[in-house]
Amino acid sequence: MEEIKLSKEHLAKIKSLREKTGCSIAACKSSLVTKNWNEEEAIEHLKEFEMTALAAKKMDRDTKEGVFAAAIFGKNFVYARVGSETDFSIQCDFFSEMCKKILKGIEEDNKSVIEDAIKEGIAASRENIVLGENEKIITKNPYFYLHSTGMSNKPEIGAILGFVDLENEDAELGKNLSIHLVAFKPKNIEEFLDQVYIKDSSKTIKQIVVNNKILNFICKY
Repeated sequence: MEEIKLSKEHLAKIKSLREKTGCSIAACKSSLVTKNWNEEEAIEHLKEFEMTALAAKKMDRDTKEGVFAAAIFGKNFVYARVGSETDFSIQCDFFSEMCKKILKGIEEDNKSVIEDAIKEGIAASRENIVLGENEKIITKNPYFYLHSTGMSNKPEIGAILGFVDLENEDAELGKNLSIHLVAFKPKNIEEFLDQVYIKDSSKTIKQIVVNNKILNFICKY
């Protein structure tokens, strides 16, 4: 490969980029050459390189902590379990924002959005972050509840997830059934229908939904 002759202007840009990023001279030069000496684009290139390298270093670490994140996009319900090394990072603002991006990536079937969000999370937390079980479900009238159990006070994430899809729209019933799922954790639809309703102990779930129908439900913990 032909050696690039550096002008005084080139050297000044390398020096400036090194001062702004703290990266090595070789890395700064490489990024500037790659981005045709555009400093702003070179900075973004270095950030991406750093996040990728950091993610590679962290990927073997255990992720013992984790939460569920969930969102509704039109008629699509999306959830994911996101693991981290400690619960400290879960309590930080960046974590819930990262989860939102991950959920959007799942909804769009866009792997690059998911991967970029995780890289950003690893760079922010300096911990390994892993995407676990996740799913996009086409629904009719979706409702969900996330219970934090003290790990985080952010409504977008929680340690226990309850989700229900109803035949007919009913926000109050959907919310209450989702909370019921989190509280009683039924293993199948028969067990769910036979349980005493959390909001009215004189009735079972089957009696509560007599004028509606549970199309699907999920309880994750």
